[in-house]
Amino acid sequence: MKEYLKMKNSPVACTENVIQGDCYRITVLTSHLLRLEYNAEGVFNDAATQMVLNRDFPKVSYQIKETEEELQLITEHIQLNYDKKEFTSHGLSCKCLGMKNAYFSKTWHFGEVDEPGGFMGNLGGTARTLDM
Repeated sequence: MKEYLKMKNSPVACTENVIQGDCYRITVLTSHLLRLEYNAEGVFNDAATQMVLNRDFPKVSYQIKETEEELQLITEHIQLNYDKKEFTSHGLSCKCLGMKNAYFSKTWHFGEVDEPGGFMGNLGGTARTLDM
């Protein structure tokens, strides 16, 4: 491939934004955006993805509350609760903080699928688009 056709990327995140255990890795990309990874062998991939080419965002302010069984990560805008095990709907949840609108104030649980037309299923894109 010709060099001018290659997209430049920097997929490795700032180490200060990474929380890692034996089998999980959480990267705080922004106060609104987290990257969640689980691998039973503790092997993680730092390659660029179609969703995020660059992960070298500036350091993000966050708090961690942690016990042997649970991790709670809080940024200015979100709160993540995680049981440090393989991702399940009972062990991984996230909610928006400071939202007065009921549309955004729900708690998301891993794997949750909302009713058709809802927004809670994937979280991979915008909450709402121009074409609804």
